[in-house]
Amino acid sequence: MPEINSPEQSNKDIRLLYVEDDLDAREELVIFLERRQYRMLVAKNGQEGLEIFLKERPEIVISDILMPEMNGLEMIREIKKYDAKVPTILLTAYFDPQYMQEAIELSVDHYVPKPVDLEKLLAAVGRCHENVSNRVAIEFCRADRKRLIAELQGALDKVKILSHEINQSVDLQEVFPPNDDADRQLDEIQTFEKETLASNPEGRTPAHKSFCATSQPSLQPLSDEIRQSFLLKLHENVFPYLDILSRRTKDHKNLEYINLVTENLRSLGDATIKSLSDPTLALTKREIMVADLIMHGKNTIQIADLLGLAPKSIESYRNRIRKKLRLNNQNTNLQQYLQSIFSYK
Repeated sequence: MPEINSPEQSNKDIRLLYVEDDLDAREELVIFLERRQYRMLVAKNGQEGLEIFLKERPEIVISDILMPEMNGLEMIREIKKYDAKVPTILLTAYFDPQYMQEAIELSVDHYVPKPVDLEKLLAAVGRCHENVSNRVAIEFCRADRKRLIAELQGALDKVKILSHEINQSVDLQEVFPPNDDADRQLDEIQTFEKETLASNPEGRTPAHKSFCATSQPSLQPLSDEIRQSFLLKLHENVFPYLDILSRRTKDHKNLEYINLVTENLRSLGDATIKSLSDPTLALTKREIMVADLIMHGKNTIQIADLLGLAPKSIESYRNRIRKKLRLNNQNTNLQQYLQSIFSYK
């Protein structure tokens, strides 16, 4: 069968295999059908017809019954082993009950007596042509459905990869470039907080609260920056595919799934950003990165590799995080502690 580019099949798209041992009859019918734009394949006996069928796989088979080497019914029986649905037309001058019974068993589509009435034959070919077109249309729809499913799966795979990158903080170094000024300012805040708490162990003084409210830099822009970076990647790598699928699908349930995926992606990652950006912790941007990777089960060597830093630097960050969390017991597991206070899942 020709490549499925369209469910519409014109005469020139249909190849007819005509098997006939009578030269004159063969030439007459070939000329008649070629004038109707059908593409003809010709054989002079059943054996030759079977070889041509296996090589060319024509859409319709027309055959005489009585021929040397292999008769028409024997050839059709062999052909049906390879393509049980191929339309077949038998031509014969003999109405033998045995032939008729065998033709029924082989599901021969049409039986045209000789001498051949060309208009009756053309009508039989037309009905076979219609069956072929219906078969092609079904395969076209199946191929289109398979392509849409593959596109949806591809989009979902991109979503999974992007979600994994966010969860593993692979791109956080790009989102959080080093900012010495911000780190220095937060160090000053931490020093002030330490001195204040030393003089007032029960809690923060009004002056301390006022200082933090007016001097501590807001981490909200940091959260916005992460979210914007994440949404930008979704718009570039995922949403275009989801948009194509939503316009192509006719299944309301599938469309509902696509819309649900789209909406859920917009809020992905907000919980982690909000918890780690809590200004009361006074964690620097780099410390937020390290804490997030610790919560995700990364060890010192892995974190150093991801952030492009020395393992000693990561150990220093881990100690600073412990200090800011007032986690003085070195036996306490930092990963489990971070997960417990941030309700990590």
